[in-house]
Amino acid sequence: KLVFLYLANDVIQNSRKKGREWVDALWPILGWAMKHTLRNSSDEKTMRQCEKLVNVWQDRKIFGSRSLSGWLDPGAGGDDANGTANGDVAAKNAAK
Repeated sequence: KLVFLYLANDVIQNSRKKGREWVDALWPILGWAMKHTLRNSSDEKTMRQCEKLVNVWQDRKIFGSRSLSGWLDPGAGGDDANGTANGDVAAKNAAK
């Protein structure tokens, strides 16, 4: 799961020089993906790597002024039974 976050990071970092299409397309999915990765991993290394990604995105203002503050809290705004929290429908469909 962490590998997919790295892939998304690579796509976002390289494509933002040419336009914001991928940044805008991945925004609704990445919050869910980050929380999903943290919820399903008890590995301390994975937690540190997720934190590092979020810090890089915040420092470089990849998502502009949008807040990433809840992304590292796997319990905040988590998945509900229908997968509708925070645009999770698209994210769950993408994860299948």
